[in-house]
Amino acid sequence: MKSPRNIHRPYTVEIVAEAWGQVAHLPTNTYRALQARLELVAAQAQSSGEGILSDTPSFQVEGLTVHYAVDSRRRLIQLLEVSRERSRPPASTSSATEEPTSRGS
Repeated sequence: MKSPRNIHRPYTVEIVAEAWGQVAHLPTNTYRALQARLELVAAQAQSSGEGILSDTPSFQVEGLTVHYAVDSRRRLIQLLEVSRERSRPPASTSSATEEPTSRGS
């Protein structure tokens, strides 16, 4: 007989091998902020019972974009990639659908 899935087991946060190179160069405070945010994601996934249902979940922390994956079956949050936020294009090349910025004009 198959044992029922333990929904009370906490989610684990794992950094995949490819992301370690990116994480290794972060300042300590930035790494701690990233780690705290991933632990929050894990806590939210555990309390919802379903995990995060986004195709490409990510969040911003201290100028970085953090991409992760949620494996509900294995109760695992995987840090996939950390990248720098890209600056917005200059106003002359932005599309008409973007909101205007107020830069003293």
